[in-house]
Amino acid sequence: MAFDFKQFSVSDDGCTLKVGTDGVLIGAWADVQNCNTILEIGTGSGVIALMLAQRNLNALVDAVEIDSHSAETAKRNFLKSPWSGRLNVHHCSIQEYAKTNKKYDLIVCSPPYFRNSMKPLRREDFFSKHDDNLPYEALIAVSFSLLDEFGKFCVILPSNEEKYFCRLASAQGYFVAKKLHMFPVIGKPAKRIVLQLEKQRREVISEEITILEEPSGEYTDEYMSFSKEFYLAF
Repeated sequence: MAFDFKQFSVSDDGCTLKVGTDGVLIGAWADVQNCNTILEIGTGSGVIALMLAQRNLNALVDAVEIDSHSAETAKRNFLKSPWSGRLNVHHCSIQEYAKTNKKYDLIVCSPPYFRNSMKPLRREDFFSKHDDNLPYEALIAVSFSLLDEFGKFCVILPSNEEKYFCRLASAQGYFVAKKLHMFPVIGKPAKRIVLQLEKQRREVISEEITILEEPSGEYTDEYMSFSKEFYLAF
């Protein structure tokens, strides 16, 4: 399916992970200030990397993708974007890519998040949704090794995974710097948590955002303001 944003378009045909609210949320929220180098782990269609490239017109953006179909789709999406000269796709695992020993100012990931659950029949769903290929421990360790001493690592997770993920991150040497609680509908429990982890300790900034009004089902003013640089409808 093709999606038209204000400054770029994305096709997610053949991608393991489709364009959705999770990607838009972290792509619009991640702090791109003072970042010259950005890495996305598991880029899928490339929509998050494209959003980051739009928000920071100076940064070089690398995107790693293990699935060949997704990597090819992301490459096509990058080539037709206004920032093709600053976007690069690397078809490999992040563990393999980490051998380059590059350092990044910002690392972003919307990771596989189903742990210890029944596996899907489709191979592409297995890679995109289940953490067997990239368990949290491996993601945390590899991001830590690739992150600059004063860099930022942003990740989006189901809300019920926050404590477990933060415990693992703390053991690695990370500190939570910022967090965004995402509520799908007014009056409903939070569904996602977006975290910014750093190697330096500082006071934690906690924010909230609600996506939809209830009972109308329309987008909230805060979400429209949050994502207005991307959605055509806003």
